[in-house]
Amino acid sequence: MTARMTAAGRVRLALVGVHGYGDVHLENIRRLVEAGRVDFVAAADSVPPAPDSYAATTDVYSSLDELITAAGPVDVVVLATPIHTHAALARQALAAGAHVYVEKPPLTSLAEYDDLAAAAADHGRSVQVGFQASGSHAVTAAAEHMAAGELGEILAISATGLWTRPGSYFTRSRWAGRRVLDGNDVVDGAVTNPFAHAVQAALTLAGATSADDVGTVTTDLYRANDIDSDDTSVVRIGSGGPDITCAFTLCAETSEDPYVTVYGSIANAVLHYTRDELTIRPGGKTGDAASAVTREYGRDDLLENLIDHALHDAELISPLAATGAFMRVVEAIRLAPDPAPIPDEAIRFLDDTNWSGTGRDTRAVVDDIDALVCRACAAGATFAEIGPKWADQLVDSIDLPGSAAGDGAAAMTRRSGKTLPLRLSPRPYLHPVTSRSGVVVTDAMPTDHPWHLGAGVAVQDVDGINFWGGRTYRPGTGYVWRNDHGRIVTIGLEKMPGGLVEELSWLAPTPAGEDELLRESRRWSWEDIDGGWSLDLTFELAPGSGADPDGVLLGSPGSNGRAGGGYGGFFWRMAPCTDIDVRADAVTGTDSVHGAIAPSLSWSARFGGKPVRLDFHSDDGDPWFVRTGEYPGVGLALAWEDSAAVSAVSAESPLRRKMRVEIRDT
Repeated sequence: MTARMTAAGRVRLALVGVHGYGDVHLENIRRLVEAGRVDFVAAADSVPPAPDSYAATTDVYSSLDELITAAGPVDVVVLATPIHTHAALARQALAAGAHVYVEKPPLTSLAEYDDLAAAAADHGRSVQVGFQASGSHAVTAAAEHMAAGELGEILAISATGLWTRPGSYFTRSRWAGRRVLDGNDVVDGAVTNPFAHAVQAALTLAGATSADDVGTVTTDLYRANDIDSDDTSVVRIGSGGPDITCAFTLCAETSEDPYVTVYGSIANAVLHYTRDELTIRPGGKTGDAASAVTREYGRDDLLENLIDHALHDAELISPLAATGAFMRVVEAIRLAPDPAPIPDEAIRFLDDTNWSGTGRDTRAVVDDIDALVCRACAAGATFAEIGPKWADQLVDSIDLPGSAAGDGAAAMTRRSGKTLPLRLSPRPYLHPVTSRSGVVVTDAMPTDHPWHLGAGVAVQDVDGINFWGGRTYRPGTGYVWRNDHGRIVTIGLEKMPGGLVEELSWLAPTPAGEDELLRESRRWSWEDIDGGWSLDLTFELAPGSGADPDGVLLGSPGSNGRAGGGYGGFFWRMAPCTDIDVRADAVTGTDSVHGAIAPSLSWSARFGGKPVRLDFHSDDGDPWFVRTGEYPGVGLALAWEDSAAVSAVSAESPLRRKMRVEIRDT
């Protein structure tokens, strides 16, 4: 206990910043005064408070400097000031002998963080950071479920934020929406400020608290509003624990409470930190909503916790030392390129209430952003990897014309997939693929199966290694999450008129690193046809340098015992579509076509309301794999239901397949 405490055991408290979020602190301070916990001895702000403000009940000074000189000793200083003022004000308060409560984000750089930590240690005082979610007992409960193994192996963590903000939100102060102001770092933005609580909660659940706990931070920052900072972004954080993907927007169609999801191999946990609510969903990656259990929890007030720390040396809930990992994220955003502007054609402006609630305003809505944010979280992918037209193009993506002449707009994009999370079995694929009129007919990383990647080649069982992504089907156990995901990497690529040749290596994880199980030669070619264009695929699989000398077995859920689950080989994940009509020769309907052996399959549907027909042709005699209900997709099965049908690949007998897809607007 410090000597300046009042005789009744109350702390002497001052507030710096009485406007904006300072109003929230004023109400909390009023509560604590009435409870006999604090004496509200002074406030400071360059703009005087309104006469009816609770701040007007105490002495108000124009600066913290003036307050310290005139008000006498203070035990706790609360900082509710602009982000770029936190460092200097916190150091000043510490030097005056006060403990500090600083709003989030605490600081603008790692250098400021290190300096403030040193100052707190030098003065023997503490800093509590206003990550209110850290006080939620729901966060503690989620961590306990994880530690007890009730979720199984932790696969990944995501933070999802869908909020709306009118234009006046970004003009409410000089620093709002700014990365730099008057030469000083501000680092405002969706990730660092409004959704900072979500980032911190995700880091906490991942066990990442110090700066050293964070290995990599990938930033993918955009803005729809006329500001400097980001309003629509993905940040992917690599740590010693599970990877974390944070996807946020302030330009949503509709606002939702933000949440953090912990993906486990046997259950998911969904934390709605703003309402202290935790939901446990059995069922692994996708989660089973029908059997979900939701519970509400209490919350500890962080300022009251700091008071208990000052009086009784209680352990801080959100100490500065526990925010080093968060500051690594702030530092990555500070050093990242400026957020890319989203083009006007991808933005709508809707009428809304202004930020002060006193009039009307407009707010920006990015097309399809609600779904894109959810997709990024489910896949652990950035917007650039998902590929909306407004996102940055990955440096190794290749736009292809779909015309042998090489003219006209791109009809497809080849993506390497190399930066995707391992649980998706990263691999090259085509997406988007479009009709001549520009209708997109492929999908990639949908929330139902994030490992479905456009059009390409994937196999779920290659000598026991999953090159399909997602859960693995095992005899007797069904679908389970396993650490068995391989990846397919590009070792050679040649683009030519009307074609693309790829040399690919199928790499399997081993205790020592990776072994090459398969070497693939893949060729795509395209040409104009009557009413549309065609895409031809030829691929050949041969044993890789690390394969068993006796050859490689290619299997599927079907060959491992799942009836009708013989997918693996060529696969085309359709874009969302309606009015689906599937035919194979004289056979019609999904149930009849699925598993049929026929040289051709026709898929007619409306994609975004526009009719397109895709005709698939192959003479290799593989059964067709078709889905229209759970999701829309077409494939050719290398290994169907009978285990005797498993293909054995050897140097003397490489596996070769060839097929053709004709795409026509109808």
